[in-house]
Amino acid sequence: MLVDVFAVHRFGVTRRRFLGSLVAAVPAMVCPGYCELGWLQGMPHAVLKIQQPDWESLRKHGEETYPHECCGALLGHIQEDSRAVHEIIRTANTKGESQDRYSIAPTELIRITRVSREKGFDIVGFYHSHPDRPAQPSHTDLAEAYWFNRAYVITSVKKGKADVTNAFSLLGNEEKKYFAQEKIQVVRQII
Repeated sequence: MLVDVFAVHRFGVTRRRFLGSLVAAVPAMVCPGYCELGWLQGMPHAVLKIQQPDWESLRKHGEETYPHECCGALLGHIQEDSRAVHEIIRTANTKGESQDRYSIAPTELIRITRVSREKGFDIVGFYHSHPDRPAQPSHTDLAEAYWFNRAYVITSVKKGKADVTNAFSLLGNEEKKYFAQEKIQVVRQII
């Protein structure tokens, strides 16, 4: 199996082709610290649709918790080519006052699962902030991500102000997992 990996850098876009057996080595080779936007496997896989108030709320959450990471869940509907966010749920970061880690308590995840079922929603993903760091997944983000085919939204908060927000989808399996960039579409209303 051949896999294309794209790199976006200041000089343009580069494509590298790897044999399937080398795919697991790609993150280790190209993500020294934080994954560069283009060194994420593949191209945008789906569209994350989010309503303007929810978009603003998750970005504001990062500003409110600065200089610590915030986190929360995204509830809505999963379709073949998109995820529609109908509600966000803010959660406590069980890593406390961490500037480079986040975790949602298992009891909180159970509560979120119940709420989503009661409302007829799915958990379409999660969000967190990166204080004074890029809106790109870190090695830890990848290592601690377990919700496959879900969106992982990261907002870079620079000096207390929300800057760039990116979305990624966790793909693969436990042995060979990776993030693929996802396009974000901010809409007035999701029907």
